[in-house]
Amino acid sequence: NPLPPIPEIGIKKFDLIYAFSVFSHLSEEYFNSWMFYLLSLLDEQGTIIFTTRGMHFINYIEKNEINKNIFKNYEDIKIKYNSGQFQFFGHKRSDELDGSWYGEAFIPFPYLEEKYRAYKPRLINDIHGVDQTVFALTKKKY
Repeated sequence: NPLPPIPEIGIKKFDLIYAFSVFSHLSEEYFNSWMFYLLSLLDEQGTIIFTTRGMHFINYIEKNEINKNIFKNYEDIKIKYNSGQFQFFGHKRSDELDGSWYGEAFIPFPYLEEKYRAYKPRLINDIHGVDQTVFALTKKKY
């Protein structure tokens, strides 16, 4: 099932959850469902570190004209990203990876600041040449 929960985890709590190249492929609905679920699995001072697509990836796909059938207007994508909008471009990869929830997602930092303010969102890195941007959310109260 592409939506939470993961029954095998039960009521276990974690100090750290790390998700690489998961949220770079989920629709906004699925991203938020999984993020709230994973945040609920953190202990009282736990952190989730995750990656998603950032501006370097947008520039890369534009420069190399990758998936032009999916990404139609690079300038519009950049404007929406810079204004803090979650963007999702669904595409079917297999029978299990349905384009209604699977594709390419661009999640800018201002989106996280607004939606997950209580979890102290942090941009860990946005490295030139790396197509994943790293963010962290922490349950710890400051």
